[in-house]
Amino acid sequence: MKRAENWKWGSLYHWKQGSTEPQPLLSPWPQRRKPGWAAHVNQPLTANEQQALAHSIQRGAPFGDDAWTTQTVKQLDLESTVKPRGRPRKAEKGS
Repeated sequence: MKRAENWKWGSLYHWKQGSTEPQPLLSPWPQRRKPGWAAHVNQPLTANEQQALAHSIQRGAPFGDDAWTTQTVKQLDLESTVKPRGRPRKAEKGS
């Protein structure tokens, strides 16, 4: 699949087709799409975005900008997905 709007099970496909029929597995879009939305969606991820997405998948953590991620972590009690794994290191004596 070369472009996101060609995937017929996605919301972008239905939006580009001009469909107004409710889709059983898709939630209504929460806000108006910005001009050039399809082009934005089809841009490849940067190396940093790919790394962050892989980390989110591995940990089950929300994927988004810092403000949204912080809000979502608090709202859904997902603190364990964004903290380092394992026990915290013991502080060295004398420090």
